[in-house]
This record gives sequence, C-alpha cells and structure tokens, in this order.
Amino acid sequence: MSLHIHHLTGCEPAPLAHYLKALGILRLVAEQIDPSARGWWKDEAFHLATKLDRAELERFFLREYQPTPMISPWNKGAGFVFAANNPALDRLRKSAASRMTPFRAAIQQADEAITNLSGADDAIRRIKNETKVKGLDKAGKDRIKNDPAYKSRLAEAERRFKQLKEGLIPDCRRAWRGLHLTWMDAAMVLNADGEAKFPALLGSGGNDGKNDFTKQFMESLCALVDWNADAPSEQAASWLDSALQQTPTLAASTDLPVGQFLPGSAGGANMTCGFDASAFANPWDYVFLMEGVLAFIPALSRRTTTNAPMAASAPFAIHGAPSGHASASRSEADSPRGEQWMPLWENPSTFTELKTLLGEGRAQLGRKSASRPVDFTRAVARLGVSRGIFAFQRFGYLERNGQSNLAVPLGRWQVNPQPQQEILNDLDRFDWLNRLQRSARDKFAPNSFVTAHRNLEASIMAVCARGKERALWQGVLLALAKIEEQMVCSHSFTAKQRLRPIPPLSGGWISAANDGSSEFQLAVSLALQTGDEKGREHIRRHWLPLDKTGYAFAADKSGLRKDPDLVCHGLEPERDLLALLQRRSLQSGDHLALMGRPNYCADPSDLAAILAGRVDLRKTLPLARALLALDRRNLGGVGFRSTPADLPAIYGLFRLVTLPWPLEVKGNTIPVHFDPAIVTRLASGGSESLRVAGDMAVRRLRASGLTPVIRQIAGDDSLSRRIALSLAFPISHQTAAQLALSVTKIQSKQP
Repeated sequence: MSLHIHHLTGCEPAPLAHYLKALGILRLVAEQIDPSARGWWKDEAFHLATKLDRAELERFFLREYQPTPMISPWNKGAGFVFAANNPALDRLRKSAASRMTPFRAAIQQADEAITNLSGADDAIRRIKNETKVKGLDKAGKDRIKNDPAYKSRLAEAERRFKQLKEGLIPDCRRAWRGLHLTWMDAAMVLNADGEAKFPALLGSGGNDGKNDFTKQFMESLCALVDWNADAPSEQAASWLDSALQQTPTLAASTDLPVGQFLPGSAGGANMTCGFDASAFANPWDYVFLMEGVLAFIPALSRRTTTNAPMAASAPFAIHGAPSGHASASRSEADSPRGEQWMPLWENPSTFTELKTLLGEGRAQLGRKSASRPVDFTRAVARLGVSRGIFAFQRFGYLERNGQSNLAVPLGRWQVNPQPQQEILNDLDRFDWLNRLQRSARDKFAPNSFVTAHRNLEASIMAVCARGKERALWQGVLLALAKIEEQMVCSHSFTAKQRLRPIPPLSGGWISAANDGSSEFQLAVSLALQTGDEKGREHIRRHWLPLDKTGYAFAADKSGLRKDPDLVCHGLEPERDLLALLQRRSLQSGDHLALMGRPNYCADPSDLAAILAGRVDLRKTLPLARALLALDRRNLGGVGFRSTPADLPAIYGLFRLVTLPWPLEVKGNTIPVHFDPAIVTRLASGGSESLRVAGDMAVRRLRASGLTPVIRQIAGDDSLSRRIALSLAFPISHQTAAQLALSVTKIQSKQP
C-alpha cells in the first residue's frame, strides 16, 4: 500500500477556523476511511499522510463523507422549537441519502425530546398573538397587555416553557446515543445538579447570541450536497479544492455567519470597501471546522480555590488576560470566555494520539496547572507541557467589532527550554503574583496600577519566550519597580488589598540581567547597601514603608504608614540619590552608614563614568529599586570583577572622608571621622559649595594624620553634585586604599 502525503496549504495555524479545519479533516479521514492516517504541522500548513491519493481524498469528501449529526434543540436558533428559521433542518430531515441515516435518526430523537417544549412555545405565541390582531390600535394593545388575566396566562405559559427548557438538556444527555451525543459533550458539561457549563470554543452550548453553529453547519451541508439525490452541488468540487489547497475559486457562500471562528469573514463594519459587508465563507471550511471541534471534549474543574464554582475546562483553555499582545485593554481583563492555546506538533500523529494529547491537555507549573497566560508561558518555557508540541497558537475569545465575540489570534509561542526560568519562582513567594492579579481585576483598582500590572505580565511573558536576552530580564526588573512604585502611590488601595512589596529575590536575577553595563552594576551595588557589616538597616526602607519583618508594608487605618525615613519617591533619580545620602548622613556616627556588600561594590570605571556624566541614572535607579529586594543571604556567584580606572583626585579626597569603615592602608588602620556637613555642601551644588566642602575634607584628613596632595579645590557648578551622587555608591577596601595612596602623602609616612 502506497502512502500519500498531502500538503494542505488551506489549513494554517491561524485563524482558528483553519486550525480546526485541519483537525476536522484528520478526524474524518481517520474515523471513516483510513484509521492509519496521520497529521502534523510544518511550514505553516497541515500535512496529512494517508493511503488516499488526491483524487480518492476528494471523492471521499464529495461522495462518501458521512456528516456528524450536530443538533442543538436547546437553542432556539437551531430551528427545532421554531423551525421556520432553519429551512436546512427540514431538508435534512427529509433527505433520502443513506449516509445521512445517523443524522436523520438524531433529528428524530431531538424532535421527540422537544415535543412538549414546542407545545409550550406555541402556547406563548398564541397568547402574544392576541395583541397582534389586525386593526387593533395601540390603546387596545395596551389594554390587553395590562389585563391581569392576560398577564397571568402569559406568565404561566412562560413558566412552563422555562421548566421544560431547563429539563431538556439533562433529558437529552440521558437519552441520546451516537455521534450527536459526542457533539453535546463538546458543546457543554453537566455538573451534579444538571446545570450546563459551556466551553468558550462553542460559545454557550453551540451558539453565539443569535448565531447557532449547528444551523450554519446544516446550511453548509445543503450548499455542498443535494441530500435527496446524494450528489455534490455544482461548486462543491471547486470549493473543496480551495478549502484544502487555498486555490482561487468562485465567490464563497454569502450570508453564512462564521462567527468567532473566522474574524476576517465575519462581516460587519470596515469589512469591505463600503460601509458594511455580509458574512461569507467557503461552506467546506465551516463543515470541516465544526467536525474539528469534536476533538476538544471539555471537563469540569475548579481553576482557583476549592470553594470556587465548577467551570467547563477545555484542553489548554485558561483565563484571559490583557497581556502579551498589542490590542490588549483593561476591559478584557475579565473576559468570560478566556483564551485557548492550540498545540502545534511536528511528529506524524494519528487522531487517536491527538485525542489523547488533547484529553490530557494542560500546562503544568510546578504542582499546579497553569490558569493564566503568564503561567502558561512560564510552563512552556520550562517544557511543563505534553511532549511532542513545538509551539502553541494563542487565541483570545474577545469582543471586537461592537459586541461580536471573535477568536482573535494573539501570537505564537515556541516550546523551547529557556534559561534562568527558575528565578521567576521568587515572585510566587507569599502568593505575590496571584495577589497582584486579583487586585488588578478589582473594579476599584487605579488605572496606573492596572497598567503597571499588565506591563509586568507582558515582561514576564517576554523572558519566557526569549530567556537569553538580558535586556528582557532587566525589563522584568523595571516592571517590578514600577508596580511597587504604584503600590506606594496608591497607599489606601494597597493596604486594603494587603499587597506586599517585591518578595525576596535570589542572586540568579543578577546573573540573568547583568549585561555588563555601568547602569546595571551600579544598581546592584547601590541596592545591596546596609547600615553596617551585619546587614542591618537596609536602605530599602528609604523607598518603602516596611514593617519589622522587612517583607510586608507597614500600614495603619489610613493606608500605608507615613515614615520619615521614606525619602526616595522615584520622581527624579538625582534627587533620590542625594536624599538617600543626606538621610544616611544624619543617621551616621563616626562613619557614613552606607555599607556595601563585599564583591558587589561599585567598579572604579563605573564611578568615573558617573563623574563624567555618562551614566543613565534614570535606568540605574529603577533597576536598583527592584534589586533592593535581593536576598543578601542567597546571592551565590562570585560578585563583580574590578576594572582599573584613574579616578579624579578630587573624588578621592571626598571619598576618603565619607567611608563606612576605618581606612586600611598597608596594614595600618586609620580612622577618618565622617562630617555630615561635607555631604550637605556637596549636595547643594555650585563651585563655592565645592570649595567650602573641599576645605572641610582637607581639614578632616589632616586631623586623621593624612596630608592631601591637593592644594586647591575648584570645578564647574555641576561637579559638586556629581561627586555627591557618586558617594551614594559603595567602594571596596582595595579601591579606598588605592585612593589614599594616590591623593595623600601616606606613602611617605608609611614605608
């Protein structure tokens, strides 16, 4: 037996209709003619391997294909309760083709199930028709409608209709047998109380508003085949070739609403060169996509807590989030239909294997299933998904073009292991990410907070896609800093939601985001500073009001607590650095209370860049704000390498009098006492302040037994502030000793 491989260019991963079309073709071939058929994705198209050649494949669909009975008597739009709105149903009910036998049997079962319901519907219509008598004016109509007897009869008829309709779905689930039961299982799930839950893929039980999917399916079947003569229509063959190979053909069937599956053909405003357009589609496309949805059988699950209501959980279906795609908006944060990530696989697979994959379809993040896009991307980046999948096509069920629900393609996500993904677990501490997500969905959440949260999730998703790019990891840090800043600004909301600062971060963040730039390495050295060598009095409290643990906000009845130590507000980086330096100066004793972390002190070349004005402090300070959360006990690594650089002598002069510890040179310990007035003068700026501060520094060094080689202090107006800014960054003992040897005569005193 020869094997034929069909390159179906008409079946693409997006839009959703073309993806489902591929699954429908594989399913029909495998279940009705060739069980050994296999399918896979390659080069943006679906490939089908089967014993059927091209002519045999086309003959199968045109003359042998047996449509799956898809009927929805519970939907009024399907035509069972009020049949006049679905002529195709009547044609199929009366068809003579033998391959429609299962379909006719299913229709008969549905007719039997809705006998009483149809009678109740007719009773309502008869009562309402009493107000539609020809010649009856408005006053007469109002008189009938306001009549208590009329109201009572109508209410009783509607109550009976509602009772019968509520029992229809459970009755059908118990009585039905055959492929139409498979369709029902795909369209809904019944809980223990008989209440129906609907997966987003098929709207609300096989319909979207007034658009019933089964009605369009029947109309498509009737457009393709004369089911009395069992002969294809005149255009069926050309439409089939277009559906399979995307070849040009005659105009597709108009007035065929494709709804959410094919947004580009849904019709409506801006869909043509005029003001409005009708829906149009290839009938084969609609038939195949509907046959393909039967691969997705949902189940009941709880997505969040054990107290949460049960919901229909379809394969790879998750809650929606306005993150990670360009058209995101806040209004879509609570999209009831969510998202679905459709798997793409490259190994030839049978439909049975595909059903197994989709039946177990979930993304695992640690011990829990991913329920949000950001969690799903994290799982994909760690290969926490079923094997054999090389990518996911992301679809969001969103309202577009008015209130139309459309399956909008939201991007492609490759399944590749990405480095450093384990450090994202730090953000799960204290349930931090989940708390943020819940707070961002609160209707009282400030817009700035919601935007910051959306940017954070987008940045996390970016590193899950391209984890080797250090700039993207820095993007996560910047997004963390921004949302923490918004927490402080929205202090009442933050306290009410019991939000926490950024949780402790491991040292892996340093290696993941370190691009070797002065901005990043200075941010790390700044963030790791404390008040003493034991790591007490971390500088983070100058940005955030923290409680005694350091892991939560200090709050009172009005919101976050007002703390006099909170002097850095994120408005201007230079202002924050000077405020930090001056606040620490007031809290210092004999030495400046800004102690750097060994091996993570500022590199001399980076300090020289600050003095020359070549460092972008607008990047350094936000990075430092996020890195303030670094856990000093869990840094790992070997720290930063020191790069030799010639620092200006004037910097050495002021640095030696603002050290956080006694100066050590050639085995000698020389205490140089700190004077806060020097910092105050430098921070004020100007050449005169620089001169005065310099004279104070010279006297302080001489009092310590050191003789500066600098005899005259001078500089432009900006030099004073740049020196003050540089003093906020820590230096190592080695750098301090080198400065002492270069700017004082200690070398001659200490042979």
